Amino acid sequence: MKLKPIYFVILLFLFSLGFRLYFSLNSEYFYGADSYFHIRIIDNFIENDNVMTYDGLGFSGKNFNYPQLFHFLTSLFLFIPYYLKIIPALMISSLILIIYFLTRELTKNEIAAIFSSFLAAFLPTEIKLTLNQINPYHLILPLIFLMFYCFLKIDNKKFFYLFLALAFLMPLIHPISLLFAFGLIFYMLLLNIDELSVDRKKKELIIFTFFLISFVNIIIYRKAFLFHGFNFPFKSFIIESNTAFLANFNIFTSIFYLSMLVFILGILGLFFGYFREKNDFVIMLSGFIVATLITAFMKLIDINILLLLLSLIFAVLSSLSIKRFFDYLRITKISSLGNYFILLFVVLTLLLSFYPSFVIAKSFSIDDKALSDLAWLRDNSDKNSVILAGIDDGYYVTGLAKRKNVLDHNILLAPDYEQRVKDVEVIYVTWSEAVAFDLIKKYNINYIYFSDKTKDKYAIRRILYIKDERCFEKERETIYKVVC
Repeated sequence: MKLKPIYFVILLFLFSLGFRLYFSLNSEYFYGADSYFHIRIIDNFIENDNVMTYDGLGFSGKNFNYPQLFHFLTSLFLFIPYYLKIIPALMISSLILIIYFLTRELTKNEIAAIFSSFLAAFLPTEIKLTLNQINPYHLILPLIFLMFYCFLKIDNKKFFYLFLALAFLMPLIHPISLLFAFGLIFYMLLLNIDELSVDRKKKELIIFTFFLISFVNIIIYRKAFLFHGFNFPFKSFIIESNTAFLANFNIFTSIFYLSMLVFILGILGLFFGYFREKNDFVIMLSGFIVATLITAFMKLIDINILLLLLSLIFAVLSSLSIKRFFDYLRITKISSLGNYFILLFVVLTLLLSFYPSFVIAKSFSIDDKALSDLAWLRDNSDKNSVILAGIDDGYYVTGLAKRKNVLDHNILLAPDYEQRVKDVEVIYVTWSEAVAFDLIKKYNINYIYFSDKTKDKYAIRRILYIKDERCFEKERETIYKVVC
C-alpha cells in the first residue's frame, strides 16, 4: 500500500521537531542573549498578567516599546513542562506543513511540494536563528507563509478573511510585517513594469493590507515616533547598529547559510516562474525579495534576517524547478530512472542542507563559566545593583542575573543611547581611573562584569585601573565590585 504524500510531510515535521528538541532539551539554558530578553517579556505576562510597558532593569529603568503577541501566546502554555523549549519549536516546525500546502497549490505536484518542505525543514540560516532560542521569528515566519498561501487562494472567501486577520495580527508579533506590506507594493510595481494587470478586488486588498499593516505598526511604535520623530528608522544609532552588514558580507558564507541546493533551485525556479511563465504568485514573491534586498541594503535589517527570508522564499521557488525537472524527465527515454533521481535529491538535500544545519547545531555552546558568574551576581548582589556590561551581555545581566544594566540592544526608547555606547567603551578601555570613576558615578555602577565577549569587542585583555584595591574588589574572575 502506497503511503499518502501528507504522511511523508508529517514524518518530516516530526523529524524536524525531534531534531530541534534534541538540541534544546540538552540544557536548561538558551542560545543567544536575545532569548533572555524575550523570556523576560513572557515572564511579565505570567507574573503581572499585562503588557510590559516599563522595563525596570534595562538601562537601569526605561519605558518599553515592543510588540508582544508572540510572548502572550507562549505564556498561555505555562502548564506544559519545558514549554519555553517545546512551543517555539512547534511553531517554527509548522513551516514545513505550510510550505508543503503552499507549494502543492503552486505547482499541483506532490513530489515538488514534498521536496520543498524537505528543503525548508533544514535551512542552515533558520537553524542558526531559531534553534534553542526564543524569539518572534518562530511565529512570524509561519504566519508570513500562511499569508502567501491565503494569497494563492484569495478567491475563496474563507482565505480572504484569514488573510485580512493575519495582516492585522502580524504587526503585533514583529515589525518584519512591514516587509510583507512593502513586498505587496513592489509586487504591484513589477506587474506595472511587465505591463500585467491585476483584478480590482486583489488591487483593493493589497492597498488595504499595506495601510492596515502600516497603521498597526505606527500605533505600536507611537512612543518611539514621539521619542525620536518620524525619521527614527533612519537615526544614526540604528544605522550604526547594522554597520556589520556589508563588512561581514561574504558571498560563499552567505550561500552556505542559504544552502547551495536551495540557492540553485530557487534561482532556477525564479527564472522559470517569473521570466518564462510570468506566474502571478512568483511575481508576488519577487516583490517580497526586492523589498527585503532594499531594506537590507539600507541596513535596516542585518544579513542574517536577509538570508533567513531569502532561503525560505527560495525553498518555495525550488518547487517550480523540481516540477520542471520531473516533467521533463517524464517525456525522456530515462523516465524509468525517476526513483533514482528522487534518491539523488534526498542525498543532495542531506549533504547540502541537513548536514550544514547539523554542523551549526553542534557548534552552539553554553558558556558555563559565564552562567556561573551571572548566577553569582543574582545571588550575591543587592537587587537594586547596577551592573556594567558590554552591550552584547546586556540581556544576560537583566535576564540571568536579574539586575539593572547600563546598556543593551533594546534601544528604541533608551535614554542617551549613543552617549552610553561611548561611555561604556571608555570605562573599559581608559587608562585613567579618574575618567572611569566619573562615568561609574554617572551611571551609579556597583559591579563591573568583564566577560570574554567584552574583551574581544574592545580588543583588551584587562582593565588598566582595576588593580586599585581601595576602590575595587575582585569577586570572581570576571566580576569586580565598586567599593569607593
